[in-house]
Amino acid sequence: MPIESRPRIEVSPEVRERARIAREKLTHRPGLEDVEDFLYFYPALRQAVHGLKTARIAASLTLAQVAEKSGQTEETLARLEAATLHNPTWKTLGDYAHAVGLNLSLALAPDSQVAT
Repeated sequence: MPIESRPRIEVSPEVRERARIAREKLTHRPGLEDVEDFLYFYPALRQAVHGLKTARIAASLTLAQVAEKSGQTEETLARLEAATLHNPTWKTLGDYAHAVGLNLSLALAPDSQVAT
């Protein structure tokens, strides 16, 4: 059916305004300056997640079993392991660690990038 002959759908002003706001939000594409802080910590996060996955496999636990023990969804844990959950909460990481018999801790180390 050609577009011209289709019935016109009426949209309320409220819906139009919500759509306009959504479009405005989508016009901003994050640049490097928006993710620099995250990128700084990303390698440490990936290393920690790798350690959690290694512990899960060593304990012969499936993601479903860890999800049940941790109270997190299996989808969340799968995204965490696949590196598509880019900003997990401490609770998510801590729940996963506890479910595989580990404690989550935060450690400090000298920053090799700081000029002395």
